[in-house]
Amino acid sequence: MEPTSRDNQGLTLIETLVATLVFVTVLLSLVPIFTGYQVRILRNEIQGEAMTLAQEILDTVRRQRVQDPSNPGNSLPKTGTFDQLPTGESLTDLERQGRQYQATITYCDLPADMPPDTQQNFCNDFTRHLKVQVFHDGQRVYEVETVYTDLQ
Repeated sequence: MEPTSRDNQGLTLIETLVATLVFVTVLLSLVPIFTGYQVRILRNEIQGEAMTLAQEILDTVRRQRVQDPSNPGNSLPKTGTFDQLPTGESLTDLERQGRQYQATITYCDLPADMPPDTQQNFCNDFTRHLKVQVFHDGQRVYEVETVYTDLQ
């Protein structure tokens, strides 16, 4: 049997362990990046679902009259925060894609520093300032504000 040179003998145990350690270190450094992407994807899904819920709520509110003298029950509230639609449907237990959401509708909650004449333009017998907030696990994930008016 011919003696083999050092070049033909292969890797030593130490070299193999060092290579394995380097490989595992690189692999473990990728785990936080992967989980970060997963968290962002989940957050975007939740926000997208909340946005859809808010739009559905606004569409339902839009079907109500701001002020209906012939049927006061069909009018939007003048002020306050509510956890139900004007139709009486609850906003406390909404489900999308297996996730639970809650929502509130706030009418005419305008900033205090807004001039009174501007406040009158947003909250009177013909218009309502609305703010819809959607919550998931107790945290607000989406908020939208708009002004509704009856079309004449």
